[in-house]
Amino acid sequence: MLTATRKAKWRNAQSRDFPGLMELYECNYMRLRLLVPDLANMPEDAISQADGALDLHLQVVERCKYTTTVKLTYQFFDADGEFAAPDIKVRIYHDAQVAEVLSCGRRRGHREAEYDRWTGPPQPGRRGRFGP
Repeated sequence: MLTATRKAKWRNAQSRDFPGLMELYECNYMRLRLLVPDLANMPEDAISQADGALDLHLQVVERCKYTTTVKLTYQFFDADGEFAAPDIKVRIYHDAQVAEVLSCGRRRGHREAEYDRWTGPPQPGRRGRFGP
């Protein structure tokens, strides 16, 4: 029963106040752990592959004693060449077990990217969060 309650809470994390923001960061950390179970020792570059979905590219940008900053993105190809979207940068705080979205770079509009990695493109007002 605890697992079901935690899972429902995980999907509906809100950031309207400080406790909500911290819960959101904890949820981000849990989602990243699904991609990379050992976040403290992740490789410098990795690709998450799933049938019927785009490859998710992970690159370590910075490693410090208590934090790691990573970039998550999909790679698209068009007539102008290869480009990354949405190019999200996340800082992982290993001691607190939270993950903060620092930036969400290139979005639709700079170059049109047709994709739907289960949930579609990032939605406005969803900074600091992963997933649905």
